[in-house]
This record gives sequence, structure tokens and C-alpha cells, in this order.
Amino acid sequence: SPGQGTRAAAEAALTAGCNGPATREPGYLLTGNLDGDGAEDTLLDWSRILCETAVPRPFCGAALCTVDVFLSSRAGLPPDSLLTGSVQLVPLTNGNQGLATYGPSPACGDATRNCQGLYYWDGAGLTRLE
Repeated sequence: SPGQGTRAAAEAALTAGCNGPATREPGYLLTGNLDGDGAEDTLLDWSRILCETAVPRPFCGAALCTVDVFLSSRAGLPPDSLLTGSVQLVPLTNGNQGLATYGPSPACGDATRNCQGLYYWDGAGLTRLE
């Protein structure tokens, strides 16, 4: 199925990003339908991955980590990425799923303050709902 492709792409990105083996914590991959095509999309949460070579968390800073979003409708293209403290999938009113984020962000009005964000797929990219 097309969804298998997003999971395989996320695993390949994990191996490449770690330059080798990694410890995968529960929740390192989240799957759902973000782009509305009915096929599985995959989120790779770098905060839940410990690389076993070199830098343990290569895509994390002091407070935030990258989340890579692999969409079935964009198979073969680089993932969309968000920098966040934490992420989860939530249902949207249009039947798709969105990304709920939590952490410090310039979108909070103050980059040092934690706030929630909600992102949805607008057909071209991830857009933050105000």
C-alpha cells in the first residue's frame, strides 16, 4: 500500500540521519492521514530517537526537536519539517488529521514561552491555524 512507503521513507531518513543504528523510543513514528488521500502518512519524531553513533540527538537543540512529516501524496519528495517540543496527531473537522505541537515558538508571541500550535495540510504545505 502507498502508506508503507511513508513508513519506509521515515525509517530510511532515521538511518541516514543517525549515520547508522539507533534506539527507537515508543512513539518515534506516528501514522495518520494528514493530506486527505486516504493513504497513511508518517511523522518521524527525532526527540524519541537516540543515535548510537556520534551525536545522540542530531536534530534537537536545547528545547526543540525536528519532526519530519512524510506524506503519501508527496512520495519521493523531501519531508516537511517542524521544530517543536512535542507533537501529536489530532482529528480535524474536515476528516483529516492535524499536528498539535507544544513548546517555545516565535508563533507564541514570545519565543521563550511555551504554547500550543495546530498545523494542517493545505495542499501545498503545513500551515499553522491561528
